[in-house]
Amino acid sequence: MSSQEASENPRGYDLFGQMPFVKLFTAFRSAIQPGRLLLALVGIAVLFIAGYILDAVWLDSARVMTNPDSNFSNEIEAAVAGKNPDVYRSEARAAYEKQLVRVLMEDPFKLSEEDAKETVITGKAAGLIKDKYADRLEDAADILGQSYDNRITDIKDEYDDKIKRAIAEEDKYEQMRDQELEDLQAAYNSLATALISGSASAADMNRWLDEVVVIKPNLTGESLTQGRNDIKKSKQELNDVLNLARAYRLAKTAEGQGIFEAFCQFKMNRFHVAVQDLLSMDLTGARVALTDILKGGKWLISEHILYSLFFFAIWLIIIAVFGGAICRMAALQFARDERIGPMHALKFSLKKLGSFITAPLVPLGIIILIGVLLAVGGLVGSIPVVGEIIAGILTGLALLGGFVIALVAIGLMGGFNLMYPAIAVEGSDSFDAISRSFSYLFSRPWRLGFYTLVAWIYGAICYLVVRLFVFVTLLAVHTAAGWTMNIDGSSLIPSRGKLDAIWPAPSFWDLTGNINWATLGGAETIAAAIIFVWVALLAGCVLAFMLSFFYTAHTTIYFLLRQRVDATDLEDVFIEESMEDLLEEAKPAPETPEIDENTPAKPESTSECGCDGPCEEDPNTPKTNE
Repeated sequence: MSSQEASENPRGYDLFGQMPFVKLFTAFRSAIQPGRLLLALVGIAVLFIAGYILDAVWLDSARVMTNPDSNFSNEIEAAVAGKNPDVYRSEARAAYEKQLVRVLMEDPFKLSEEDAKETVITGKAAGLIKDKYADRLEDAADILGQSYDNRITDIKDEYDDKIKRAIAEEDKYEQMRDQELEDLQAAYNSLATALISGSASAADMNRWLDEVVVIKPNLTGESLTQGRNDIKKSKQELNDVLNLARAYRLAKTAEGQGIFEAFCQFKMNRFHVAVQDLLSMDLTGARVALTDILKGGKWLISEHILYSLFFFAIWLIIIAVFGGAICRMAALQFARDERIGPMHALKFSLKKLGSFITAPLVPLGIIILIGVLLAVGGLVGSIPVVGEIIAGILTGLALLGGFVIALVAIGLMGGFNLMYPAIAVEGSDSFDAISRSFSYLFSRPWRLGFYTLVAWIYGAICYLVVRLFVFVTLLAVHTAAGWTMNIDGSSLIPSRGKLDAIWPAPSFWDLTGNINWATLGGAETIAAAIIFVWVALLAGCVLAFMLSFFYTAHTTIYFLLRQRVDATDLEDVFIEESMEDLLEEAKPAPETPEIDENTPAKPESTSECGCDGPCEEDPNTPKTNE
């Protein structure tokens, strides 16, 4: 203890010794380190790439459906609420196919019913509608822009004339002019947005068209007739393009979402709800949100078992490599205040890869094995007459097997978060990690629960801080760059700023924005893709922090539980010895001559002959001539 600490605490009492959980508050500083964030970011990127590849190669019939006419946004929501996802999926798919067939039978496609059904069934509807939509969108944008410019000119001319004739009411007419121009701008922006998103209703569309696409005043005779025909054609063209935008949106929705994409969106949505509930101390709401995440996992396994096996294998390898490396970095820093690089940590996790992978698989295998044995016992019990008697006799063994399943399942769910830290701290194998995690869970369940709750609440606050930091960064860049870049409009929708087209403004809960790729030109598409990669990497840092914090905090929890249960010092951590260190230890120590205690020690000589004084010549020594 330092002199300052001793003066503040003269009796040597550790102020925080009775509150070890405060050490969890160092997890933010450790988790935010660049090396750990880089490992987590790479791991998340690999996981997302693998997930999207799985979605791309998987069966189209397995894609997750949404249904706007239902109370649930998609089939995962319905399954979590206890509804049958198969019924939800079939009803949504049938409704979309019926609507698409009707759209393809009308203008501008006019396909026969048989051809329309075949186009929808073969999945070609979205491509067909997109081509037609892209061809006509640019013309519609030109019509809309020209009508808008003409309307602005007409309004200004009208009010300029009124102001000249009524100078006393100049302010009144200027206010009326400005208000009308403002309403025109709002209608024009709404029309441009509707042409892109296809989300406007027919009533709103007609109201906006009546404000923007207006016949020029003071026309008479044939000019008036021609003007009315032109306005009618313009409105019809804009309505047709809006219908194509709706049809394209419908076709894309009918294709469904990839399993990985939909599951990730569902989990992030529920996670955000859990974070908000935790910060407001609504533990019931947080518990419900986290339970919904588990129910979503149940949906994934029950509805897509083969997909789940592939994805689980990929996920387990990724977290074993990168999660194990993060735990190793956290363990060395916590115990010895020693920082190692990402490559050194990856070498450790790769060396212990078998242990990291098998640690959660061994308990899972035990559960499956006992479950199979119980199923076999049930099969024996199905034998007429004799079977039920045997089943009654073996019921005790069956209950014992059920008890083991419950024990292992609870140990796996509650102790999984301690397995990787155990391997990283002790340098041991999977069986030691299982033993320690189960032991700490069952011997100190309340302490583990308390530590976990503190880590989650603290982690939720840190998560919001990191997300806010990233959001402000993106918003600052988007706002500053938009001041100049948005002077030029998008190639297809001139009223929309160029930057807003290729990079929609971020929001706190949607950092990347939603790009409408169908409304971008060639160069804009390339620019949008490049910007999206950069924005996605920065937004991915939020997820990387979550992963880094998770393993860092649970490594700290492992140290605290180990000290409480095994009375092991917090500084005790496994250290790998290099080959050079082992060779150095293997070298024999240099031999020292044994000295006889009875032999008098010779005085140190100060001359070559060994005498104390100056050397004298030996008379018997022959002299040599110089």
